[in-house]
Amino acid sequence: MTLEVTGPGPSPVQMFLGPMFGPAFEYHVDRLLTVGLNTRFGPIFSTKGGGGQFGFITQLLLAYRL
Repeated sequence: MTLEVTGPGPSPVQMFLGPMFGPAFEYHVDRLLTVGLNTRFGPIFSTKGGGGQFGFITQLLLAYRL
């Protein structure tokens, strides 16, 4: 869910709703190092109308414990 506020105008506020789903992967290489991948996709709807759009998010994970 995202709320977008733009400058002055007749309707400066717009809300985006996106029920997204998809696979995630996380692997602990050793006790100190973790790598991962998170992907999400699905429809995106806006309160201003105009039909739905397709959304896709990819996140990479690289974590090191000190």
